[in-house]
Amino acid sequence: MDIFQILVFEHALIREYLQLLEGAIDQLRNGRRPPLEFFHKAARFGREFVGTYHHIKEEDHVFAFLAQKNAGLYEESIAHLRAEHDQGGEALVEISSSLLAYSRGDEDAALHIERSLAGYVAMLTHHVFEEDHVFFPAVQRELTEEERDYLFMVFQQEFDKAGQDAVEQYSEVLRQMGVLLRESAGAELVGRAG
Repeated sequence: MDIFQILVFEHALIREYLQLLEGAIDQLRNGRRPPLEFFHKAARFGREFVGTYHHIKEEDHVFAFLAQKNAGLYEESIAHLRAEHDQGGEALVEISSSLLAYSRGDEDAALHIERSLAGYVAMLTHHVFEEDHVFFPAVQRELTEEERDYLFMVFQQEFDKAGQDAVEQYSEVLRQMGVLLRESAGAELVGRAG
């Protein structure tokens, strides 16, 4: 597997995450309240998988390698992508700051979470698209096979640090989020029928 295939595969997991967040937004907009546990798991996935596991490969390895290889050539693109990484982390902090009030039934907190999630989802959706369809293809043409092999070796070291089952663990978090969201939707529908 090539480094870009790895990153695009991880983006597929992030897109699954974004779909779950869109489901939560939809529930909030329709007056339903996804369980607090859903948002805790969402924040964990965003911080740990997106913000650490995935972004380390991009920022510490691909971006750093490109900056060394071609000083200035990708500087603007890399600065833009890093800024979006930072915005994503800030959005998660913003969302997390409302969870205690949300757990107490505060409607303003629910509205704040809905709006913050919508901005986060829109930004991250665009970001993933931009990397997959613009940045990665450009970089892929720039790197030699030896450079891609070197980066693959570095990625392998990151896999070893995180544990070989890290992707499975994060996939399980997504599965649990989906269950919580479906249960929340089902409980609301049962409540309306009764």
